[in-house]
Amino acid sequence: MIAKRRKNRPTGPPPARSPKLEREAVDETKQGPKRKPGEPVPPNAQGVLKRAGFIAAGYVLVLIFILKLNAILAIGVGVIGFGIMVSMGLLIERWRYRAQLRKWTASRAGVK
Repeated sequence: MIAKRRKNRPTGPPPARSPKLEREAVDETKQGPKRKPGEPVPPNAQGVLKRAGFIAAGYVLVLIFILKLNAILAIGVGVIGFGIMVSMGLLIERWRYRAQLRKWTASRAGVK
């Protein structure tokens, strides 16, 4: 049998740190907790606020330009609508997440 040849030890200084590897390590810490495949994403207020803001802004524009409503009144109605949409959106998102989580845990219980 032929003996395996050993690799030579590297000579010289150790390799310098790679900025790319450091960036990837920082990016991994920003991602948050790792999820299992198919696990539903918990609701976040940021998405609800964005959706409600876009809808409320569009509604204010419709009230001002199409229905020719007073701008101050239209903005007031938009702010009230924004508040209602945020509270309802958070509630609906929580219900959706719980339903998806129930379905996901039931499907995983059958796998194990």
